[in-house]
Amino acid sequence: MERLRESFGKLMALTAINNRYGGSSMRAMKPLMNAFGLPGGNLRPPRLPVGAADLEKAVQEVLKLKIPGLPPLARPR
Repeated sequence: MERLRESFGKLMALTAINNRYGGSSMRAMKPLMNAFGLPGGNLRPPRLPVGAADLEKAVQEVLKLKIPGLPPLARPR
């Protein structure tokens, strides 16, 4: 039960990060996936990705979650 609680907490924290930086518009999620070398792709117009500073904040917040199986960053920080 404790592992379930921990995993669910990480899922909710990841959802909060996504909502904080663009939500369902994918403005942050696609660049965030790309930062970790996952196939995020590009946003279609008229949507624009979050700025570099917000992306860096989102990356740092995701790293703090220590999600099991999360790939290393695609580009060094």
